[in-house]
Amino acid sequence: MNFLFRFCLICSVAWSLMSSAYAETFTVIAYQNANPPYNIRNLDNINGHSGIFVDIFARIEQLSDDKFEFRFYPVSRALREFDHGLVDIEPGINPSWRQHRKQPGLYSIEYAKSTEVFLFNPGKRVSVKKPIYLSGKTLGVVRGYVYPMLTEAFDSGLIKRVDNVSEFYLLKQLAAKRYDQILIGYDTALYYKKHHPKYQQFEVGDAVSVLSVHMRVHPSKAHLLERLNPILRQMVANGDIEKIYAKYR
Repeated sequence: MNFLFRFCLICSVAWSLMSSAYAETFTVIAYQNANPPYNIRNLDNINGHSGIFVDIFARIEQLSDDKFEFRFYPVSRALREFDHGLVDIEPGINPSWRQHRKQPGLYSIEYAKSTEVFLFNPGKRVSVKKPIYLSGKTLGVVRGYVYPMLTEAFDSGLIKRVDNVSEFYLLKQLAAKRYDQILIGYDTALYYKKHHPKYQQFEVGDAVSVLSVHMRVHPSKAHLLERLNPILRQMVANGDIEKIYAKYR
């Protein structure tokens, strides 16, 4: 029995050493300007931030031997850092958003959806099955975001597009009645409605786009996908991803 115990102990140590040899630390983009609920500045949190991406990678660490470190950059710098291979992962990305970058990257399996919706002031909600339903209206959007369904309406002047730097500022302008409707991520809208009383009366309208999201991985770390994809499949199948998203809605 003593021999068997020693043998099992040696095997356990050997396996642990082998696992450690393959374990790596990867860097993950976190935008410096918080974008709730995906990345939330939280000084009460030991890491100084929380959110969907933080929770997802914390769970991935529990299911793997790898570690993940967040790097905080403004959006423009974050994209350059990825292009040059100085950061490994950009979470929550649809390939169409980065197809024109110098380094488009490689992608994990789909693990969630990104849904963009119209958000209205109380009593101003209308159905927007077609752009003409907003004819003559002003629509607040995030600068640089593209909405194929509305491109022609914006270009022709049918709908007046007003750009802002973030969804946070769009919500402030909507509350100030600068306009009656904005475009915003569905999960972002639910997060703010949940945590900010003055936004609870905003009315969620139709979806303008529903796209898959993936982990964007730099090609220099292509081998990560072999470990990451099975874990993401497991997290989708057992409901881990949905539980994380639901926590912030």
